[in-house]
Amino acid sequence: MLHHSGNYDYILDKIAAPGQKPGARILDFGCGTGAIVAMGLARGLDIRGADTFADIYEGWQASVPAEARGAVHKIEAGRLPFADGAFDVVVSNQVFEHIADPAPALAEIARVLAPGGRFLAMFPVAETWYEGHAKLYFAHWLAGAPALQSAYVSAMLKLGFGNCDGGVGAETAARSLLRILRENCVNHRRRGIFAVWEKTLGAKPQSIAGDLLRARLAHRGGALAALPGALDPLLGFISRARLGEALLVMKNG
Repeated sequence: MLHHSGNYDYILDKIAAPGQKPGARILDFGCGTGAIVAMGLARGLDIRGADTFADIYEGWQASVPAEARGAVHKIEAGRLPFADGAFDVVVSNQVFEHIADPAPALAEIARVLAPGGRFLAMFPVAETWYEGHAKLYFAHWLAGAPALQSAYVSAMLKLGFGNCDGGVGAETAARSLLRILRENCVNHRRRGIFAVWEKTLGAKPQSIAGDLLRARLAHRGGALAALPGALDPLLGFISRARLGEALLVMKNG
C-alpha cells in the first residue's frame, strides 16, 4: 500500500491520546513494510500488523524491520489470523483505494474489533484531487479516458512533475504508474464509502479529515494549525482534496 509518513505520527498520537483506553490492543490493517508497527512498538504499544503482501506488493514482508517482524502477519484468503474481538483499535493507512470491494475486508475488521472498539482509516476517494502514487493532481480522474490519461501522465513526468523516483526515464515511469492506477487503484465515491462503513460496522463513520490536516500542520509548526475551530469544515475540504478522507468509527456492541 502507498503509505504517507506524515500520517504515522497522527495515527499513533490518536491511539495514545489522553482519555483513550490504556493498554489498547492495536492492529494496523494493510501494514505494508510495518513502519507504523515498528513505531508503535518503540512507543511501548501493544500493536500488530497484517497485510496480504500480494500483487505489486509481493515481497514487502521481507522489508519489515527486524524489530517488528514477529508482530507482522500475512492475511490468507481474505481472513485475518486473529480471534474475534482481538483488538480495541484497528487503523488503516492508504489501503482501501486498493480494495475493489471494501465490504469483505470491513467485515473481517469488524470481526476482530471488540465491541466499542475504534476503527481509523485514511485513504483517497474519488473526490480527492491529488493522486499520491503518481504525485499528480487529477490523474485518477482521467481513468475513463485512457489515451488522455496516458498523455497527461507522460507529459507531466517529462516536464519534471510527478513521481519519477528510481532514476528511470519518464516513459518507463509513466508506464509503471499507469499500470498501478489502472490495475491496483480503485477510488470509491465518498457517499458509497460512508454507506458500506455504516452497514458493516453498525455505526455511522465520522470524517476527521480536518483534524488530520490540523495535526499535520501543527507537526510542521505551521501557523495555520492555530486556525479557529469554526474553520474545520474548510480544513476538512482541503484535507479531502489533497490528503484524502479520514474516517473514525466506533463499532456497535
